[in-house]
Amino acid sequence: EIAGRLSLGEAVINTLAETRDGPTGRILAANKTLRISEKAFNIMGSMAQYDETLARPLLMRADVPEIVARHLYEYVGQELRAHIQSNFGINGDAASVALDDIMIEFTEDARGQFLPTASMTLMADALAQSGRLNMTPIMDSLQRGQFGTFIAMFSKYCGMNPQMVLDMVSDSSGANLAVTCRAMGLTKADLSRIYMMTQRIRSVDRIVDHTEMLRALSVFDNVSVGKAQSLLHIHPK
Repeated sequence: EIAGRLSLGEAVINTLAETRDGPTGRILAANKTLRISEKAFNIMGSMAQYDETLARPLLMRADVPEIVARHLYEYVGQELRAHIQSNFGINGDAASVALDDIMIEFTEDARGQFLPTASMTLMADALAQSGRLNMTPIMDSLQRGQFGTFIAMFSKYCGMNPQMVLDMVSDSSGANLAVTCRAMGLTKADLSRIYMMTQRIRSVDRIVDHTEMLRALSVFDNVSVGKAQSLLHIHPK
């Protein structure tokens, strides 16, 4: 395995990281004879969010950038959290603040703050390429209130661009969201959860309009999977 060699140039390391292959990433992270580039650290850091077998050797490296360690804090178990706290002198609150600083890219448009950053998009791409992009991590990100990460993953999952997904969940009628959920084979419960947990995007008071939600559920009930897919130009294999 090339990633296990004692010496590799930066270009080779970056190329290996860009494959976003889990086993290769774990070998790279565990190979302490290599000098890992910032680019490779960022790629592996995004991959490690949902792969603790990669997060562990990555975080055990003496040269892991603090920004990568702080970024991973919310995604790892208690043992690795304790390691991050011990090695970077931060507590949980500080880590959460740092994570917010890293994960949220603000723009002049109030809704622009919910668009995914480049690192979020890389993470979604890595999950898709590894075959692990499904509704579990997507809903987990939404449960944590990580809207940019949710939009990055959901847009990749549905084959849409992030702005389309943001516009869709920003619409209080929920009609387009209902059609998308039906087209992707999601359940009515999935639609309800997504609608309720994206309320903060639509309104700062976070009060869900149940009349609108019921209309969205009605749209879901009255459109077939085939019709929904044709409306979204989705052609299942």
